[in-house]
Amino acid sequence: TASIGIAIYPTGGAEAQDLWRLADSAMYRAKRAGGNQYVFALHGKLSAELVEVDREVDEMLQNGRLGDRLPGD
Repeated sequence: TASIGIAIYPTGGAEAQDLWRLADSAMYRAKRAGGNQYVFALHGKLSAELVEVDREVDEMLQNGRLGDRLPGD
């Protein structure tokens, strides 16, 4: 299984080490939640937007509609 942590520039930090730390932390959250999933490192002003994108992607994956549109469209 794959566990992925995602950090986004610049809200996660301007330095590579900050992004790496946040992504690593998010990856371990994904592993603790059972693995085989992705977790956004929610940091800064984008957190609410990322939660919404995450929800939309999960919904599209469950319904087999990932190719229909981009999240937020």
